Amino acid sequence: MPKRLKKHEMLTSLKIHNFKTIENFEMNFSGGVYLVTGDNEFGKTTLLNAIFMSITGDRSSNLLRNGTEKGFVDATHTINGKQYNVELKFSAKNKRGKLLITDLETKEEFTQKSALESIFGYNDFDVNQFIELSRTKPGRRKQVNFIKSLLPAEVRNRIDTIDKKTETLISFREKATGRVNMQKAICEKSDIDEEFLETFTEVIPLQPIREELETASKRNADIAQVKQKVDAREIKLSDWEKYTESQLKPYQRNIDVSEKEIRSLKRKLAAAEKDLKTANKEFTKRKTGLEKEHVEEEQKQKKHKDWIEKNPIIDLSDVNLKLEETIQHNQNVARVDEFRIERDLLEQETEGHEKIQSIIDRFKNERVKLVESTPLPIPGLTFDAQQLYLNGVPFMEDEVSTSQIMETCLKLLIALNPDFKMFKISNTNLLGAERFKAIIDFANKNNYQGFLEEVVRGQKELNVCEYIEDAEEIRES
Repeated sequence: MPKRLKKHEMLTSLKIHNFKTIENFEMNFSGGVYLVTGDNEFGKTTLLNAIFMSITGDRSSNLLRNGTEKGFVDATHTINGKQYNVELKFSAKNKRGKLLITDLETKEEFTQKSALESIFGYNDFDVNQFIELSRTKPGRRKQVNFIKSLLPAEVRNRIDTIDKKTETLISFREKATGRVNMQKAICEKSDIDEEFLETFTEVIPLQPIREELETASKRNADIAQVKQKVDAREIKLSDWEKYTESQLKPYQRNIDVSEKEIRSLKRKLAAAEKDLKTANKEFTKRKTGLEKEHVEEEQKQKKHKDWIEKNPIIDLSDVNLKLEETIQHNQNVARVDEFRIERDLLEQETEGHEKIQSIIDRFKNERVKLVESTPLPIPGLTFDAQQLYLNGVPFMEDEVSTSQIMETCLKLLIALNPDFKMFKISNTNLLGAERFKAIIDFANKNNYQGFLEEVVRGQKELNVCEYIEDAEEIRES
């Protein structure tokens, strides 16, 4: 048999009329754990809401059952040896209702929700919902935020600051990791080894080689020009008579013209004779000049041939090869410089990454010390920004045993409500036998009054039963 609750910590009676889906309900409670059963949409959740609404005063804006004019929820609680009646009346005109709290010993009345907070100090906590949060990443963050809310404000604020800074630093670290990996890839992709690095260290000046090439090219151009003149003169001297004839031909033509004029123009004989004399004179002069030119050309020809023999054509292939090798060398020096820059960048990025990680580790250590220096209600329960841990193990059903999870959650319930020993768990169909047993054991051991909602398919009415352990059947109250 379960232990009976001490009379100073329990719901003793509940009356409901026209509250949402419930038309009428009345029941006295003696303590222990109650199963609220029925098919869906038959008022299980509504009944639990009514019970805990009488403790917290939290409610929606429309409490009245459809099609009715008036309704109420009336509950009597015993806490710390005193009895309180909590009544909430609502109507078509005031669907949110009017609250009245009465101290049954002194008959003192209160109408403010804050009075309930002062009397019961209840913090709502659904064990099953809290466990279900661990199944998803957003849910695990909600668990963390809930546990953080139990810490002192200054500790909670510092942890939030650390988490935000750490999140930013982790983002920086990921970018730094990307840059480090990129620099590593650049350096690893290069075929430059240590020998290559040592060989190509200094740039060789190209200008002297280019000047050497330009001078040699100009000298070759001069040689080619002189050779061209020699070749032309060679042709000229090889048939000097023909050349002389071509040079004298115009003058001969003048002689012919003059003779023709003498024969045809007797009257111009004197002039023609004079012209003839002039032409003969010029002819003789030109002939003498050609003879002199011939001597001069022969002398120049000999001189140029001698110069060509003394100035052979320069082989540019060696200079070009030297230029190509120098250009290649300088390109390798440039590659080495680029490689050194990339390697320096890698070192800088790696150093930056290590600094970021060092800051993250420092924040992490500070965070751990903050949590450790501010004991949580559950020994061994810690957390980071993403999830809870129990004794260093992620607080999840596939990591921590069901009994440990249930024990932890129920200890949280105790920590949240050290004076008012009442709890509720919705949808106990999801609990499983092990969780269910842990809840019953907890209620019996710690003298808690509990309300468990359970869906029973085909049960077309709302039923509230006290759970009797080891009994063949559940006693209807």
